[in-house]
Amino acid sequence: MTFILYRSDKISARNGQQRTPENTLHFLSCLGGWPGALFAQQKFRHKNKKQSFLILFWITVIINCTAFYGF
Repeated sequence: MTFILYRSDKISARNGQQRTPENTLHFLSCLGGWPGALFAQQKFRHKNKKQSFLILFWITVIINCTAFYGF
């Protein structure tokens, strides 16, 4: 689902349409969608250079992995 939303956001960005909020993308990453998000960032070259976004993205990865492993 996260992968699909990244793709949709990339298309919206190209077409000047309404975008998916970054908070939504981060929320889905935090819920476990970060592998799809990471793959989409590389495949579509989307959200992979904006430093402030990437910092929060990696924080969501850490949160998800920490919650998953029960630390």
